Amino acid sequence: MNQRCHTPRGRRWLRPVLLGLAAAGLSASALAAEPKATPTASAPDFSGTWRVEWCDKARPQADCGGFTVFLFQKGERLCGNHHGATVNLSRLDDGEPRSIVGAVAGRKAVMTVHSTRASEAGTLFLAVAEHQGRALQWRVVDTVTGDGTDHVVAQKATLRREANDERNEAWQAARDACRKSFD
Repeated sequence: MNQRCHTPRGRRWLRPVLLGLAAAGLSASALAAEPKATPTASAPDFSGTWRVEWCDKARPQADCGGFTVFLFQKGERLCGNHHGATVNLSRLDDGEPRSIVGAVAGRKAVMTVHSTRASEAGTLFLAVAEHQGRALQWRVVDTVTGDGTDHVVAQKATLRREANDERNEAWQAARDACRKSFD
């Protein structure tokens, strides 16, 4: 796997995130502050499991697919991984640990999403999410690297927050991988 695409230890992730901040109209000065231990009341917490389900109404017997992100936030830093599946589960896209990295400014987050479904090098997407209570308004704003053709990453969707993150093993794994990178 090409670690350069989503490892904050390298600097290749910084440019797409900063470009995304500019594209989303967010202030890069929010990134200059030292990370806080927890988000404030005015800045919502993006940590958690967020999901959208995709079902085929014409084929109700088919398994539903969907897109899920497992996010962990510390201060303005955001990290996590993703999972996507098409309807009838014919294609899967399991993000590696830390396949999502980004930054939070207020109610918006800008992040890169690294999908390795099609190849080891994969495709790197730039996404923006706006926190709206128990929902994230998610949209991919650019394909940074790769051709972006064979993936299961939601391009535009409303992701709903799922309860009981502490019991969700996938969220716990994302949280643990992210904690190591934040220390």
